[in-house]
Amino acid sequence: MKKKILICFLVLFFSLSFVSAQGTDLNVPSPSLLPTSPLYFLKDIGREVQMFLTFDPIKKAELRLEFVNQKLAEASAVAENKPDNEQAVSRALENYKKETERLTEYAATLKKGNTDNEALLSRITESNFLHQNVLDNIENKITSKEKIQEVRDRVLENLTATSFRVAEPAQVKVQIQTNLQNREAVGMKTIEILKKMEEKLSNENEKKVILEIEQEAISEKINDSTLTAEDMKKIREYATAITENKVYQKILVQDFAQKIIGENQEVLSQLKDISAEDAQKLNDFAAQILSGNEVDFNKVITGLNTLQISSESKNIIDGVQSRIINNVNRADVPCLEAANPVCGQDGKDYESVCEAVKAGTSVAYKGACAACVKEGESIPVYPGNENRVCCSGLTLCPPGENILGIRGTCKKTCASTGAATQNQQEVNPQTNTTSNTAQ
Repeated sequence: MKKKILICFLVLFFSLSFVSAQGTDLNVPSPSLLPTSPLYFLKDIGREVQMFLTFDPIKKAELRLEFVNQKLAEASAVAENKPDNEQAVSRALENYKKETERLTEYAATLKKGNTDNEALLSRITESNFLHQNVLDNIENKITSKEKIQEVRDRVLENLTATSFRVAEPAQVKVQIQTNLQNREAVGMKTIEILKKMEEKLSNENEKKVILEIEQEAISEKINDSTLTAEDMKKIREYATAITENKVYQKILVQDFAQKIIGENQEVLSQLKDISAEDAQKLNDFAAQILSGNEVDFNKVITGLNTLQISSESKNIIDGVQSRIINNVNRADVPCLEAANPVCGQDGKDYESVCEAVKAGTSVAYKGACAACVKEGESIPVYPGNENRVCCSGLTLCPPGENILGIRGTCKKTCASTGAATQNQQEVNPQTNTTSNTAQ
């Protein structure tokens, strides 16, 4: 009996044994018993005893998060005391990683979106950024770097997943934004962490939340005049990467579309005058365009111009489009300062799709207006396209019969024997008919 009492006492003693806090960025005291001790197992037993004696689900999750913090502090202490002991550091980091996995698993049992989860969510989101900084410090101390990168990636994935398991995406967004606002400044490290968090998520709604926060951080940082040349190059790379992200592109299009719909209800009501047959053709066309992973602007433009709908329906669409373009306050459209050049239907170059939209034009094609047209690509009939030519070795082949809105397609050779080359025939941009221009 005395032995059992003594063992219980030792377990509880070791589970709570700390010395004064020093040298860590975590809000936990520096541990006095480390994974390098043969008695460390008693500490883990003591932790599980604490979990067993805690009955409130939220308190249990908070306690598990506290164990995560403790084990990171232990890993930091091992790295400080024995930086050359690769086995000891690796074991301490593995303990920490497994504890984050336990937290993620337990978080899945909580009622998602519960208002009682807000304090827990705040601590989790704060820990996600803080722990990455502590892991950086550990990496700087130790000799072997192999284990640290594995742990860094998995922990970021676990804590990010935990955030979305205890709360809805909108709540997570607010908590992360609040956490960032409480910092003196958002640094390059923060943006890097946000980027990695987004990459670890598979759920599109969750990815959207992190991308929106990342965009805000990049937009703020990209105008920072104190950035070094190296950091400015990196921030522009981040900006380019986010504009090329398919989820981000959907966010931009959806948000802008919602704004247009919300502000132009009266104008859009005119679309009801389109015949049912033409409306079905437009719906089928939209479904076809949106079925792919990426919207091809050339196909959209070409498809709309070649769609076999009545002239009355086309006039209605043109009228609605013109009125909407005049009504849209383009200054409200946020654009990241990233170079993804496109040529507008007005024949002018723009740094991005977003900038073209703000200028009141649509995109004719990707790349600069002066760029030559590659093999297999068509040249739509739009102002600014009149002087566009095929790349070297290619010929502009006239479109087939009943194909409207296309000057021609660039090919090595035209299909029909008597087909004219670019130097022999030119398509009239207005009538889409050909006339002899051979010299």
